Amino acid sequence: MVIHGITHNENGHVQGFAWAPDKPDMRFFVDVVDASGNAIRSSATRPVSPEVAQADLPADCGFDVRLPPGGGELRVVVAETNETVSAPEPETSMGDWLRKAYKKIRRARTQKATCFPDLPCVLDEPACIGAIADIEGGRIDVWLDSRAASAIPMVFVNNKPAWQSPETIHNAGQPESATGYRFYISGIARGAQISLWAIVGTQVVLCEVRRTGNMSFERSVMAQLGRAAEIAKQPDAVAITCWDGGHNPVGRAKVLYDVVQTRRPVVMFCFLFPDFGGDIWPPLANQDLNIVTIPWQDRFLYLNMAQSMGLTFDTIWMCKPRMPTFHMAAHLCHDKTRVILDLDDNEEHFSRSKASRFKAYGLPSIGSSKALMEGVPARTAASASLQQDFDTTLVRHVREDAVRDQPQPGDVIKVGFIGTVRPHKRIDRAAEAIRQAVEATGQKYEFHVYGDVQPESLVRDLTRQGVVFKQNVPLNQLQDHLRSLDIILSGFPSSEEKDEPITRYQISAKIGDALSVGRPILVPAGPSVADLEGTDGVHLFSLDTFEEALTRAAASLGKVRVSLPESFTLEYGYQQFLKAEQKAEASARGNVALRFMPTGAPPPAARPSLLLIWKQHDGGLYGRRMDMVCR
Repeated sequence: MVIHGITHNENGHVQGFAWAPDKPDMRFFVDVVDASGNAIRSSATRPVSPEVAQADLPADCGFDVRLPPGGGELRVVVAETNETVSAPEPETSMGDWLRKAYKKIRRARTQKATCFPDLPCVLDEPACIGAIADIEGGRIDVWLDSRAASAIPMVFVNNKPAWQSPETIHNAGQPESATGYRFYISGIARGAQISLWAIVGTQVVLCEVRRTGNMSFERSVMAQLGRAAEIAKQPDAVAITCWDGGHNPVGRAKVLYDVVQTRRPVVMFCFLFPDFGGDIWPPLANQDLNIVTIPWQDRFLYLNMAQSMGLTFDTIWMCKPRMPTFHMAAHLCHDKTRVILDLDDNEEHFSRSKASRFKAYGLPSIGSSKALMEGVPARTAASASLQQDFDTTLVRHVREDAVRDQPQPGDVIKVGFIGTVRPHKRIDRAAEAIRQAVEATGQKYEFHVYGDVQPESLVRDLTRQGVVFKQNVPLNQLQDHLRSLDIILSGFPSSEEKDEPITRYQISAKIGDALSVGRPILVPAGPSVADLEGTDGVHLFSLDTFEEALTRAAASLGKVRVSLPESFTLEYGYQQFLKAEQKAEASARGNVALRFMPTGAPPPAARPSLLLIWKQHDGGLYGRRMDMVCR
């Protein structure tokens, strides 16, 4: 039996819970299903619905799915049972609905008490329900919903009370009948235990307990810098710099981070541009990372702060040769800093795009980026073609060797693409090619696409071709999703001349993803992957040979055991990093290598200043005269 319910349905997001009393540790997938029964969005249960905490459920039984635009007939279902998740009636208030849901859960827990005596049961309806809605820096937002006239919130940090009086707010994600409160508490460390209590008359009710380590990354830049400064003091600490943390470029930086983390203390630094949402890339949002994310528009404030803190590293590994990458590194280095540059794509090609024509990371800074590249001979690269053309050490998109199983061929073979989907990735052509393979061979294939798909017209085109959708997959759930598929697709080739600069250098991180869980992968052939020819599980194809490669991959299921090659392991990546670091040891260091960028030196001494105060300040004759004098 699965108990489920919707607790919020606002602003295109549906939140709720799904839990099985007889399998209390089981996590579920919740799908948004259209009128034809196609799953177009999906979410694994995870800690996103704190409202259910009072019902004594595990913290990771909540879900949050984003509804696609356009409306239409949609249902939210538990994927494992195909049950439609129940929602409150229109005339029922959210507070009443929550209480009814809690009663249903408590009845089930009481019934199961004899089978699971070690699981606590809540038998009485609480005098108050509440939740910790958000923790950001030193700010904690909570809400309480009480049957009594009033309830007093109390927040404890590591079992010590925060005596500050909260302010009342109205945007804490609470039900209509609840009241939101905001506490400001300084010095909350990662991993701290935050508990919310409510005083209701003579009763004291525990509403929720949460650890900050289970929350999304620390969003206070000052707190991030403070933690980074502590790590930088450790021997052999390394900084990874990346020009933007709001979209997939930071995925490569995460690979470098993982390589170093196996042996050394490391911090990742990146800017956040409004162009890409101004927030961390969604797959990284719930990862436990040592990361500093600096809004681009506030870079001078925070970089100067880092400089005043003496925040420098002995080794900096710069991800992608774009001006902001160098800019960040220049403020984190000292005279002896070893600098390494990593390449994983044709950055100059993308910098010349129409969207980057007037951006700091685009066309205006190409010349500076090239000059800085020449001053950094210690380089690593993700593909063989980049290694050859730029004289680098090869560091692939390495992965942790995961638990692998051997997929067995069934009546329907699932082919999947997991990642950001945009028109230039030609996933629509892949869907068409898979459909043609079904017609030509008689083998039934399902094409699954998991990730952010834009624009909406592409969603419609893929839906018409029978593609199964799920939303963004967090990194900590990636391997489970990969194992649910039979064959992985890394992309689809293009014969257009304008795409050649990308095809020559780009190598998909999905290759390591698939091999790490024992899945065969279909890879468009090209110079960047030519050295992978003959690797077990890697099936290269062209536009003319896709059907043949797909058939070959399907035939290998249950027969060829796919493993992670040594060159895709974290240990191999770290050894390659050490080679690059040795080259950096003998090359130009720190401020010399980054000579065209601000070096992070102390600001010049203050010069005498003259302050002019003019009597007339309007826009008339005197105002113009004042402007002349000031100039």
